[in-house]
Amino acid sequence: MKKNIFYLLLLVIGAWACSDEPEFPDPGLDATKSSIDTVRRDTIDTYWIAMNITAPNGIERIQVLNGRNYQVIEEFSSEYRGQKDVQFEYPVDLTSINVDTTLQYIVKVVDQRMRSYNKGFTLHVRKFSSPDIKVVGGADMMGLVSPVFELKALFETGLKPMASYRVLLGNEVIDENVFSDTLVYQYAYKRMIDTKMDWGKDYTIRIELKDNEGTLGVKEMKLRLIEMKRPFKIAKSTEKGVSFEMELFYDEERDRLDGMIYTRYSTSIVDGFEQTKLNYSRYEFEYSSDDLLVGWKRMTLDEELQDVDTSMSVVYTYVPGTKKLQTVDYEEGKPAFAVTVHDWYDHGGGEILP
Repeated sequence: MKKNIFYLLLLVIGAWACSDEPEFPDPGLDATKSSIDTVRRDTIDTYWIAMNITAPNGIERIQVLNGRNYQVIEEFSSEYRGQKDVQFEYPVDLTSINVDTTLQYIVKVVDQRMRSYNKGFTLHVRKFSSPDIKVVGGADMMGLVSPVFELKALFETGLKPMASYRVLLGNEVIDENVFSDTLVYQYAYKRMIDTKMDWGKDYTIRIELKDNEGTLGVKEMKLRLIEMKRPFKIAKSTEKGVSFEMELFYDEERDRLDGMIYTRYSTSIVDGFEQTKLNYSRYEFEYSSDDLLVGWKRMTLDEELQDVDTSMSVVYTYVPGTKKLQTVDYEEGKPAFAVTVHDWYDHGGGEILP
């Protein structure tokens, strides 16, 4: 009988405990996810961190912390102590910011039962709108292995439309454009540049970008021809178990590529064992008396690198008396894959069409 009464009391206490609210509820925020925002200085001097706070036990204090080192920037106690529903706002002064900056804050709420809750705020502050030029590579000195190179840059003007740009090499304007009919705020610039350069001499390339209010942005870089070390082996691997290797052979007297061996390794699992398959190809290059590439031959070899399985040749034909490529033809008896140069560019490259 005593045991039955004891079990009954346990059931009653359990039911009472489950039906009542928790004694120490956690404080709640309008959202636990961190807040991320971006503003531009043209539009704002003060940014307000704002959030709704619900604290059933009453607020003890609210702290604003530096999100990078967790140092307390400011603490609020008497203003909010005992309150249970609060719209919290905290001003962030942006007037001293003149460059792109990222600010990070944490708002920590502690209730009167010493329970706490945090919410993070990340604010990306963009500088005042002005012409901005970012060159791919970003270095102030560009080392080139050839006087033919591609210049890539990103132009931005913030909230003000672009008016024009121009690119100068030394004192010579090599490219320019005016945005007259369209509103452009961001522009991906790309151009092939072919110029005469001497070894060891520095050249200056200057990019000028202007917005519709006449504000000018300038980016200058130095160019210099540098010697590229000659590679003798090139290797590359893929995620699918395939790797490639090229062994290069040179004619040292004429300073040109004489031939190469191309090896392809492919790995697979067969009956639970890893197997690697090798395929070889050997390439031989043929030049004219004036060092123009006039053809090459490829031979497919077996795994012992001895027997030739198949071979093919390619012939390059140039415009007579020039170094301009005219046609590329595969040897007779092979599938037709001849191509003709459709247009020729000053930088030495051509567009080839079947």
